[in-house]
Amino acid sequence: MRMIALCMVVLAFFIFATSSFAEDITGRWALGSRYNYVVVDDADFKNNGNSYGLNFTYGISKHFALELEGDFFKVESKDNTKLVTYTLHSNMQLRKDVGVFTPYLVGGLGIQYFDYGILKVDDRKDKDVSFSYKLGGGIEYFCDQNWALNIEGAYVYGNTGGSATLDVYGWRYGGGVKYYF
Repeated sequence: MRMIALCMVVLAFFIFATSSFAEDITGRWALGSRYNYVVVDDADFKNNGNSYGLNFTYGISKHFALELEGDFFKVESKDNTKLVTYTLHSNMQLRKDVGVFTPYLVGGLGIQYFDYGILKVDDRKDKDVSFSYKLGGGIEYFCDQNWALNIEGAYVYGNTGGSATLDVYGWRYGGGVKYYF
């Protein structure tokens, strides 16, 4: 809860910050990478995970961007089942340029693919693919007209269903870098 409050304070600071130069991404493509720390809300997991991913962004206008994002992370359940999750989201960003800082809200729909690895004899495999959604926000900082750093916090939902109840929903907090062409 403290992490959410801290993120809200930082986001509010950047929304009200001023700067002399704003970056308009209208009609520009970007390629980026992001690291996330994943806090899994399901009690069946004994640890959280690290997520690594790539994203492609296109600026529709100064205030809207589309993003295609893919990532993966690995976690372990309390009964030692290893679960690797691959996620693909199509996101929409609502952006507010405030100088070199651009706070944004993000929402997306996608799919998650689950790789259970080697299950114990008494385990039953759940579904391999699930509907997924993402809701969150972040801040992008433009170092110059092409390079940007970002931080993001988002809630991502995915459900393996069935008997293993290894539902990979939870918060992802991360940072990344993007290059705008």
